[in-house]
Amino acid sequence: MTENERKILNLLGIARRAGVIFIGQDQVLESCKKFKALLVLTSDDCSENVLKSLKNAETRTSVERIRLNLDRTQMGQSVGTKSAQIVSIDYENGFAGKILSLMNRSDADE
Repeated sequence: MTENERKILNLLGIARRAGVIFIGQDQVLESCKKFKALLVLTSDDCSENVLKSLKNAETRTSVERIRLNLDRTQMGQSVGTKSAQIVSIDYENGFAGKILSLMNRSDADE
């Protein structure tokens, strides 16, 4: 795990404690109905069914989807659950922008 991936997991945990993250397929799909723009993070082992349902929801809102190089257990632990394949964060609170900046920095290092 890279340093930026560790920072992203820490940010997800902070976002969970702040109550601004949506965890799991049902919550993420519901958040697609409520917000105009979302950052959606998926685990590396996210199921095709979850991705297909997200694709349908993307017609209603602007979604930037990023697949993390983490499995659902690692992602779940960062947000305080046993496992999580998918989480979303709206752009209004600043967490999404910070995660994107960390992703952009990690892409440059590869």
